[in-house]
Amino acid sequence: MNTDKVIPLMNKAIEVEYQAFIQYFYQSLQLKGFNTLAFSQFLATEADLELGHAKLLAEMVVNLGGEPSDHIEPVNVGKDPKQMIQNNIKREEQAIEVYRKLLPLVEENEYMYDTIYNILLSEVKDLDEFRTLLPQ
Repeated sequence: MNTDKVIPLMNKAIEVEYQAFIQYFYQSLQLKGFNTLAFSQFLATEADLELGHAKLLAEMVVNLGGEPSDHIEPVNVGKDPKQMIQNNIKREEQAIEVYRKLLPLVEENEYMYDTIYNILLSEVKDLDEFRTLLPQ
């Protein structure tokens, strides 16, 4: 495995996951009112899942002899549910792109491959959910 390629991509994934955690958590706090309660709870749960992804990736970076990134991609909260969902769709698409680049680079390590693959599946599921939630 070429750690010179893997570690920077894993760090990029960490940065995107940190971004998602903050973005989704802040969105869950901003939403007010009965009509947004379910969406707020959904976002809070998603935030926790994204932070879990960042933790797994950070552990892998350390195990490869690297230092996990502490940088965070710009957070785009949005002003209303529609804008929040649009921002989240862009974030999920960015994460999927990073994981698709990373996956073939970790093929020889079964644990890393399975972990990255499962995170990728989670991001694809999130993208589908956000697209479904987008008001027409």
